Amino acid sequence: MPRKDGDNFPPPKWAEDFLDLYYKEEILNLVHDYPSQSSLVVSFETITDPDMRELILDKPDIGYGNLNTALRYLVSNYDPDIDVKKLSVELVNLPDSEKIRIRDIRHEHVGKIITLDGLVWKMTTIFPKVMVALFRCKRCDDLTPIPQDGIRWIEPYECGNDACGKKNAFEFIVNESELVDFQRVKIQERNEDLKSGEQPQSILVEMSSALTGRVMLGNRVRVVAKVRTIQKIKGTGKKPELEFYLEAISILKNESDDVISVTPQDEKRLRELATEPHIVDWLVDSFAHTIYGLRKIKEGILLSAVGNGLKYRADGTQQREYIHILICGDPGVAKTNLKHALKKVYPLLAFASGTGSRAAGLTAAVVQDSLTGDWVIEAGVLPLADGAGVVIDEFDKLDPASQRLLNDAMSNCQFEIDKAGLHAKLWSRAFVICLMNPKDGKFDKDEPFVRQVDTPADTLSRFDLIFLITDEQNDEKDTRIASAIFDAWTGNSSGTTSDSGRISIDDLQKYIALAQRTDPVFKQDDKEAIISEYLEVRRKSNGDKLSVTSRHMEAILRISKAQAQLHLSPTVEITHIARAVDLLNFSLIQASTDSVGNLDSSLLNAGVDKSQ
Repeated sequence: MPRKDGDNFPPPKWAEDFLDLYYKEEILNLVHDYPSQSSLVVSFETITDPDMRELILDKPDIGYGNLNTALRYLVSNYDPDIDVKKLSVELVNLPDSEKIRIRDIRHEHVGKIITLDGLVWKMTTIFPKVMVALFRCKRCDDLTPIPQDGIRWIEPYECGNDACGKKNAFEFIVNESELVDFQRVKIQERNEDLKSGEQPQSILVEMSSALTGRVMLGNRVRVVAKVRTIQKIKGTGKKPELEFYLEAISILKNESDDVISVTPQDEKRLRELATEPHIVDWLVDSFAHTIYGLRKIKEGILLSAVGNGLKYRADGTQQREYIHILICGDPGVAKTNLKHALKKVYPLLAFASGTGSRAAGLTAAVVQDSLTGDWVIEAGVLPLADGAGVVIDEFDKLDPASQRLLNDAMSNCQFEIDKAGLHAKLWSRAFVICLMNPKDGKFDKDEPFVRQVDTPADTLSRFDLIFLITDEQNDEKDTRIASAIFDAWTGNSSGTTSDSGRISIDDLQKYIALAQRTDPVFKQDDKEAIISEYLEVRRKSNGDKLSVTSRHMEAILRISKAQAQLHLSPTVEITHIARAVDLLNFSLIQASTDSVGNLDSSLLNAGVDKSQ
């Protein structure tokens, strides 16, 4: 058996026997696929010996290190030409007892293995890291290998050749040194894991070799790692304070993790509920039921919450199924209460505010990490909400240039960042709901909507639905609103809506989760009906000033499918299409009516009406 420096062959018998018994086939596949595959995935569940489990978890430098040594030893037996130093074991499926939150990491965890869930918040590019540096003496050409500890650069003090002994005269030989691919990310706590009032905390994760390049900003991940520390250093020198970081053993995307658990019994019960002819009205009644009225807006929000997906057509172009909504209203009309109501039934929802923010806080920014000094890409709220949804409050407080930077993220569910030598293409597969006030503080009913906001026309055109909420004096309406507020304050919900609380918050959460998993298909027989509805809206233009563009056709399809999802229907029915068209017409009348009362979506698409 060939012996290589640093391999510590042979490994402990227990580690060799374990891998040979449970993972022989996988090791043979690794040998066949090397170098495209350089790691062996080992499920912790297959390790049944209590002493082995304890050694790996509590003393990973020994226990986990033995598994790595055993893997390299066995691979060397099959193919001695493979550079086994690049091979590693990835541990997955650790017991729940080892899973903790970032904020709960303490000094007793240092040197041990833990597992945690989080969001990828910051990320460096992949770069080479020196593990063993080779130095050549400039006097005698003698070579000296120096292992690097990963914290500071270590050079030889004097030549190891006794006949030379030259000090501080060495050349670093890059090509003959031991290098590995390396990447750092910062993991942030997920919104759904936070308790009331908690702010998300983060931790640095170091990844090497096969683990690099696996994740992107905004990915939900599960990390298995060794807890390490690094000493803090300020301008005055080292401090008696340490900072935690993680040395990753495995990192896996966790996109399928369901926050809301729907049991088979729940699904059966909710599907029976979905057969009720007025199910959407019941859902609307049960959502934000302490807020009087706004039924069309509530329905639109529920449709946005269930409409999800990004598909690719046969020609490779993207097909967005996320529904974006803009709600513009006078102050004090419960816009902010709507977002909190949505958070209750959709825990994955992320919040952002235009107050004091720039577009980088919504998309991404390049910043210098305070711990490592690396330039890293820091994710904004849209990449962090990838696969979920975002509510941006005070959208009017963002300047028009910052608002326009959201265009690609909303229409293509993806955007690019290219700053400080870092380039990345980031996903933003999420529905976006923006809340804003008119620029003069209150709506003028005689002015078109587009002239009362500073949002660019090309950004407005990205929204499928635009709703306006005006605060006008009306005794009957004001009495009902005041009554709803009184009932909400006193805990009496009987006067809020006619069917208030018909569906509980818990069931509403499960219903939305079930609707999201529903993927209805259109029937070819309904093609003519959909086209007819589209043409009908087009005819509502004034003469040759066509008001509605082809984007309206896509909106009909998106919202019709979401209506079918709210009904938990496997197919899109004509009733779903009719309800979608009704909602779209309501939105168009509010946001795209010109000064003489004609529909004119060019107000949104171009910022001026057709006559102008």
